[in-house]
Amino acid sequence: MSLTLKIIRYATTSVVVILALSLINDLLNFYFIRSPIYYTAHAIDLQSGRICVTHFIFWTKIHELIQDSAITKALRPDDYVSSIPIWRTTHTFSIGRGQYSPYIRWAEAPTQVTRLGLAWDLGNFKPAARNASAIRVLQLWRESKTPSEANRYVRSTFALIQPDERTIDVKDLPTE
Repeated sequence: MSLTLKIIRYATTSVVVILALSLINDLLNFYFIRSPIYYTAHAIDLQSGRICVTHFIFWTKIHELIQDSAITKALRPDDYVSSIPIWRTTHTFSIGRGQYSPYIRWAEAPTQVTRLGLAWDLGNFKPAARNASAIRVLQLWRESKTPSEANRYVRSTFALIQPDERTIDVKDLPTE
């Protein structure tokens, strides 16, 4: 067999292997990654405000990441360490098909956490005020069984921000 024929056969085989691997990759991406078989679920702990992101493949948990939120960082460890977590799903998401479920009862909770953290950063909240408002939001979530009741409290807390940069203490917090 001549050298030219060997080079052509090697090049043809290489191209076929690359195309086959590319096709397999595309099929996996289309049928596997972009299907409800692969999805993520986001949840929030009503005891500590922690956020949990869980990845599922074939309805089996493959990865879980629990992160502290602004509320968790405002709490003292003894405020939540001894409590059993109460996880509530905030939304689920399936990559590719864009299947997003924001209509879950707890979908507002992450936004409330973000707004409260923003209020603390923009306003000059003392650590005690941050702690008290974090505890109050968690308490409202647990008592009302939805995040709706906490909306009014978060809005009232955000309204405390003034351009004069005065320090906001526990006594200044809303009493709703």
